[in-house]
Amino acid sequence: MDELKLLLHGMGNQDPQMKWFDDAIITVPATQKEDWAPFYWEPFRNPPTADDLKNGRQISWQQWAALSSLMDLIGYADVRDAVFEALTEAVKEAKRPVVLVAHSLGSVLAYEWLMNGITKTLMDTGEIQVVRLVTFGSPLGRQPVSGRVKDWLGVRWWEPLPSPPCEWVNLYGTKDMVTSWFRGGGLKEADVNFSLEGAGHDLAAYVAAYIKLEGILKWRT
Repeated sequence: MDELKLLLHGMGNQDPQMKWFDDAIITVPATQKEDWAPFYWEPFRNPPTADDLKNGRQISWQQWAALSSLMDLIGYADVRDAVFEALTEAVKEAKRPVVLVAHSLGSVLAYEWLMNGITKTLMDTGEIQVVRLVTFGSPLGRQPVSGRVKDWLGVRWWEPLPSPPCEWVNLYGTKDMVTSWFRGGGLKEADVNFSLEGAGHDLAAYVAAYIKLEGILKWRT
């Protein structure tokens, strides 16, 4: 059995029925779908309403503009710590090596979790095994995101983000407005960057691209 790809969504139309996950892995071959699983963290930030449960969660343009989800997640310890605890349990329950695959704001969560002292201890003792961080359309290279993360880590704003305790592969679309206003952007701290010409911020497109790259990554190692 291969590594488990644990998929973390970004902010947006995330629904408890997991339609976002089914849509994201639509291009994954049927024989490989068992190697993918969702990590749904949105309820920690904003518990679903009855309408959300019926129709799926909708995030307004005003929320996007205000980056409210971002500030809730990386700015408030109670939200972040609850998500960390749940993510730790999800990785433990995998009972096999895990690849964290994280889109957009989910990449901030995944990176911060990997840099958490408790996570590092669990990895050092072998209680959990995370072999790779894969980020899609990550805002970690942009302000105000990188600044908030560096504050939390105690890193000065002009210094690079510290390396996580596993390989870091970053995919970015040249038309992804989250990574950069112009032609997307790589992350200098990542071990490997893949540029997707003409791609935007669509999660399913990133997953499809990563499936094609997996063979190359395995051959490399």
